[in-house]
Amino acid sequence: MEYNDYHVEDSDDSDAYDSDSSSEDAFQSYVRNKYLSQNAPEETFEKQMQDELLQTFRDFEHRHEIYNTQYRAMFVKNCVVSDTEVLKCPPSRSKRKKNGGGADDPRDLFRPVRCRVCKTEVAVVDQDEVFHFFNVIASFS
Repeated sequence: MEYNDYHVEDSDDSDAYDSDSSSEDAFQSYVRNKYLSQNAPEETFEKQMQDELLQTFRDFEHRHEIYNTQYRAMFVKNCVVSDTEVLKCPPSRSKRKKNGGGADDPRDLFRPVRCRVCKTEVAVVDQDEVFHFFNVIASFS
């Protein structure tokens, strides 16, 4: 499952990226051409890519009550959900007894979520399609 809601700000751009395209190479090529088209140095490209990544993680809805570097979100940008990998989180013993969940409880199954640009694993998504981001630095700007 891929969340393709990358939008180009300038709608007059004739070579705009097609957000319905499923090709990762097409996306990376578009981004590289967009930022390097004016003969910008590599440092400028890297800075612009960092800014692009920050845009990916700007709309978090809920901060975790205990772990202050974890957030939950219902909607994300520039993220790819793996359909081929499943991660299993072992429930705590107290949760298992309270909720009656067994060893094969689907609430303990997650799919990894990666940044569309750099492929870093940034979150997991649960069965209710809630994204759980981890190792996130809060920005209050």
